[in-house]
Amino acid sequence: MAQLQVVPNHLLWTYVPTGLGGLLLTYLLYVSRLVPRPIAVLGLLGYALVSLGVPLGLVGVLDTNKGAGLALLAPGGLFEVVCMPIWLIAKGFNPPTSEQQLIAPTLATTS
Repeated sequence: MAQLQVVPNHLLWTYVPTGLGGLLLTYLLYVSRLVPRPIAVLGLLGYALVSLGVPLGLVGVLDTNKGAGLALLAPGGLFEVVCMPIWLIAKGFNPPTSEQQLIAPTLATTS
């Protein structure tokens, strides 16, 4: 009974929204320059590899628990567990400079 799975690889399905959300987050970190670009690029690479590895794991091409499948998850883990937390604890977000500040769009009034 314990080995019976109604949905095969049910745990991998949780990584589908995680990979997509992580891609969006790290893209926004890259564009906004809130963290150094190499950290944001590591996150983009990590989440892209997760987004690639999960469908391959779901169709049975590779096993994400060992070998090449586990290597696909390593950059994302490095970003989430090492680089990003250490940077945020040590330095925090980079505040925008005066030229990088977002200016609220003004509504054009017609007279």
